[in-house]
Amino acid sequence: MAEALQVDVSELILRAHPPTDAKGDILEWFGSTIERRDLRTKVRRFSPSSLASSAHHRAIWQLQPLCFCPESWDYLVDTCEICHKIQRWYHASGLERCDHCAGDLRQIRAEQVAPEIRPQLEILAGFVSHSAEVRERSKLACGEELQHLSPADLFELSLRLVSIIDQKFTARRDKWSSKDAPRLARALAKTVELLLDWPSSVENIIKERLHNRKARHSDGNGGATMQFLALRKSEHVSVAFAQLVETLCSNLLIEAGVGDAPVEGVLRIRDVANRLGLATGPVADLRRAGIFQTRVALGTAFIFEGFVEAEIEAIATDIKRRCDLRSAARRLGISCHGVEQLMALGVLPLLDHQFFKARYGAPQTTTEALEALERRLLEQAHPQLNGKSIALHRAVQAIGGRQKPWGPILQALLNGEIPFAINNLTGAWSRRIIVDKNHVAVLRDLEFDPTAYRDFPYAQVMTRVDAGEVFNLPPGETIHLLRQFDSTAHCKDLPVSCVLEIAKQQIASVEISMRLRTSLARAHRHAAAHNLPRLHDVSWCRPTADRVVFGHLANGADLHGEQVRTCSGVSRREGKMI
Repeated sequence: MAEALQVDVSELILRAHPPTDAKGDILEWFGSTIERRDLRTKVRRFSPSSLASSAHHRAIWQLQPLCFCPESWDYLVDTCEICHKIQRWYHASGLERCDHCAGDLRQIRAEQVAPEIRPQLEILAGFVSHSAEVRERSKLACGEELQHLSPADLFELSLRLVSIIDQKFTARRDKWSSKDAPRLARALAKTVELLLDWPSSVENIIKERLHNRKARHSDGNGGATMQFLALRKSEHVSVAFAQLVETLCSNLLIEAGVGDAPVEGVLRIRDVANRLGLATGPVADLRRAGIFQTRVALGTAFIFEGFVEAEIEAIATDIKRRCDLRSAARRLGISCHGVEQLMALGVLPLLDHQFFKARYGAPQTTTEALEALERRLLEQAHPQLNGKSIALHRAVQAIGGRQKPWGPILQALLNGEIPFAINNLTGAWSRRIIVDKNHVAVLRDLEFDPTAYRDFPYAQVMTRVDAGEVFNLPPGETIHLLRQFDSTAHCKDLPVSCVLEIAKQQIASVEISMRLRTSLARAHRHAAAHNLPRLHDVSWCRPTADRVVFGHLANGADLHGEQVRTCSGVSRREGKMI
């Protein structure tokens, strides 16, 4: 045959791609090797543009995984446009003509490979080039960790990574369809990118797919990751290739458990759910959200993302001692926003793990921190106050039109800026703390700096009880007031912006009373005497009150001796405005 073809015998043998192993699964390929399953000989694929430049068959067109021509960047075709027949090897000459109708194959319009992925595909095609120089150049383009592999190993590695990139292309490479050539080309280009930044690139993609998995024993990649990592003894790979995968497992995986035996330092999702008192579903959601540290571990027949035991134990301990915003608010007798202020100012330390914000929707403090705050209040309190005193929850009713600055108030108490004592009552601390009536004006001057405010939920919404604190009204009266302004009054949580907008228009009789330092009944009559527009049974128009009542008595005007007309026409002596 060599004599008839007028070629050298060794060249003819080389072109025949003889097997290099006893089973014939590995074939010689121009000084390199390929797997027999990657060689497609029954169907003749071609590039119309390359045939137009030279009407000879390129050997690389026979490689089934390569769906493109690295010479013309045509996607390879195997069908005549005229007769729609698949091209085979019926004739030894006239390769530019159709086997069936003799149509010109050079005139076929083939889709072109996208320019942005051509550099990667050029490296891939270089692994199986007939030129040793080109093969070496492609090899040098890969990461340093891969330089001990042969170009044949690098080609095999790229093909095995395709199923990790795109699950459509399974490990059965002979089933890869030319109809999906553009999609396959993009997947092949991505595998080359993994080789350029090996091993961190492939480790990251394996972890990402595993992290986002839905099924319990899934690798998040349709089993492709597990198949890639768990090399079977029957697979035809070199020793260097097998060592590479083993090294990847060492970098990626901790020591694998045997069967269902636990891996040291790593918990499975059921163990985590039991320790945290949750179902596995919420734990999986939190894991996918990146809340927990995870470690990849290899079971008997599956890969899984385990949880770091030390972290879970710390979270479980903190869960037992956590105190949520509403519990702390009830205990202190302040609003939830007030507790957030204390957290923002560092008066109440937070549980810093992101689990608590993600799980409970709000930052959490601890019972120990709350008890420490209570001890500080007891230590800082005076035995008794000399002047007239008033309970703190009553004193802050002089603050209206905005949220109470509970953080600065308690901070001022703890720093000794506002003297206070503690009565013998039980219950919320805002009812137990008493301050001098002369310091009510100081409380009104305090403000909370929003720049110190962190991402707390009650920055946007508040409960109806907290809205009542802003309005200085009891819950029942708060609902009636809200219904006059907003249809969301029935909601469990109210928008802060809506409540504050109403608060700017409304002033309660109790605030007028506290600011004028008079009784509630007198404040009510005083408002009526000034013809303040009534918004509610015990609420009035704030802008009018600021202008008529407090504007008239601005700058701390003394009301002693001033004749104030009431609704009954009787003169009264009022106190001093604050």
